[in-house]
Amino acid sequence: MTANKHYTLGKFNYLFEMSFSMRYQPIPIEFALDREVVCTYLHLNLFGFLQQRTKVREWNAKSIMLELVKFHGLQLMNVGMELRDDRDIVMEAVKNCPFAIKHASERLQNDREIVCIAMKQDPLIYEYIGHDAKHDPQFIEMVLSKDGLSLNLVPGSLSVNDPNFVNYVKIAIRQNPCAILLAPDHIQQDGEIFMDCLRRNPLLVVLISDSNMSIDKKTAIYLVSQDERTYQFLPETLKQDQDVVIAMLKKNINAVDLLGQDNMSNEELMIPVLKIFPQCFNLLPFNLKVRDTIIEATHSGDDSEFSEYDIEHEEFAALYLEKSKVKSWLSTRKNVATSTQVNTTEISITTPYKENARLIMHFGNSYFRNRVVNLNNTKYTSNPESKFGRFPIKVDTIE
Repeated sequence: MTANKHYTLGKFNYLFEMSFSMRYQPIPIEFALDREVVCTYLHLNLFGFLQQRTKVREWNAKSIMLELVKFHGLQLMNVGMELRDDRDIVMEAVKNCPFAIKHASERLQNDREIVCIAMKQDPLIYEYIGHDAKHDPQFIEMVLSKDGLSLNLVPGSLSVNDPNFVNYVKIAIRQNPCAILLAPDHIQQDGEIFMDCLRRNPLLVVLISDSNMSIDKKTAIYLVSQDERTYQFLPETLKQDQDVVIAMLKKNINAVDLLGQDNMSNEELMIPVLKIFPQCFNLLPFNLKVRDTIIEATHSGDDSEFSEYDIEHEEFAALYLEKSKVKSWLSTRKNVATSTQVNTTEISITTPYKENARLIMHFGNSYFRNRVVNLNNTKYTSNPESKFGRFPIKVDTIE
């Protein structure tokens, strides 16, 4: 017993004073064994109670410890080892705080009723239950439904001996597809399970490069249509598939950079892509831009968008084309009449548009230049030394 000073005003006066006091002193000696005073003191000053408990042996009695865990379940850690094996105390502790089971005895950590009470409050306490309880299918399904990544807490022996383990993995994947990373190799190689994961989280396609798994074209199209970043993890054969590339660009046209230089130089791949996404033309390598097949696939007659790009970047390719190609291309333009004599050093064009007219001439790589027609009926001839041209071009306005 402690040698605390006596309190002469009586028990109820002491309780009243303690309830309103901001300073908690040790319990007077005459009240040290009074359960009502001790329990009140416990609720008002838990830290002081825990300090004084080491000096008052009677405070370690079951009735006082039961009140302690009712007040805060995790205080089971401050209960003696003998009482941690007491079913009543542990039951009250886990009802107050399910994680108190961590401090229970091994016997009670395997008590199905106690574990069930704790698991229903928070399945994540599965980590702290006993070894036998961890093999219970009900508890396994409860925790995996709450957190699929808890699959790593399931005893590894079940993956070999328990025929239901595949079902556990499927439950975990439904909650979190990344749980497949915690599954044994033989389950990761299961095509059905793996494809289910990809549908839930396309970025898991990165696993393909680290395994012998393969995916078909239909799955690849689905993946890139969900997340364009998955394209970079596809096998090379699928990266060169035009349907896969088109599906990716439909998801995000800015993902064109993911194609890489090799695919951008692949004429057979880029022709169908350019028919749908002609803006990709500007990213092609020069040797591809001058090919007739690429030009035909890219341009439909309305080239204003691309001419603006060419003005900014000052790209020319007229020196690489024959006269016949220039003449043939100009003859297909809407509302444009070409002169009878067309050559690569001097071209004369007239246009029916007087106001804000733009002459758009294409020479394979891009367009020659956008030239606004001078409305004063004057002629414009480019300077061969200018950065805007590599050879003289004469443009006539309408008379």
